[in-house]
Amino acid sequence: MRLIIRIILQQLKLWHTAYNLACNSGIYYGNKKMEYLFLSLLLISFGIHAQSDLGYQTPPKIMADLVDAPRRPGATISDDKRWVALLHRPGAQSISELAQPEEKLAGLRINSAIFAPSRSTGYTGIELRSLQDDKRILLADLPEGKVMNVSFSPNSKNLAFILENADGLSLWNYNLKAGKTRRIADNYINASLGGRKYRWKIAEAE
Repeated sequence: MRLIIRIILQQLKLWHTAYNLACNSGIYYGNKKMEYLFLSLLLISFGIHAQSDLGYQTPPKIMADLVDAPRRPGATISDDKRWVALLHRPGAQSISELAQPEEKLAGLRINSAIFAPSRSTGYTGIELRSLQDDKRILLADLPEGKVMNVSFSPNSKNLAFILENADGLSLWNYNLKAGKTRRIADNYINASLGGRKYRWKIAEAE
C-alpha cells in the first residue's frame, strides 16, 4: 500500500509540474477544455497505476469468515413429535460448485454431469435431537457430499435423504433404532426435471 501511495504522489508531482509549465508558457491559459482533458489524463493514470500494482486481492480475514460462516440450520420434525433433525447449512457456495457444468432447457438449469438441478443448495450434516430428553445423535458416518431432501418416514423410525456428489444423486436411509446409515440402491437418481426425488410407502419396512 505504501508503494502505491508513493507512485501516485510521484505521478501527481510530475503532472503538476508539467501543467504549471504549460500554463506559464501560455499554452493552456484560459482554455477550459484543455484543462479538463489534462485532469482526465491525470485520473486515468491513477487508475492504471492502482490496477497494475494491486494484483490479486483477498478480503480481510474478518470479512472472509463472515461470508464463509455457516448459516442457521434447517429443521424437520418426526410425525410422532419425538425427534427433530437439525440440518447444518454451509456458508457461501464454493467456486468449484459454481463452476459446475450447466445446461438450460425450457427455464430449467441442469447440471449435465449428474442429471440434477444446477447450483442446488444442501446441508453439510445432520444432528438428531430428542424432544423428550437431552439425547443427541450426530450422524457421523455420512458419506462425503451434499445432503438434501431430508425427511422422516411416516412411522418416524427412519430418516431418508438424498446425497449429491460428483457421481450423481443417491438415496440413503438412517434407521433410528439400529443407528446405522445405508444406501438404498446402487442406481443414481435422474432429477433433471426437478420434482420429488423419492416417496415413502404408507407401510414402509421396519
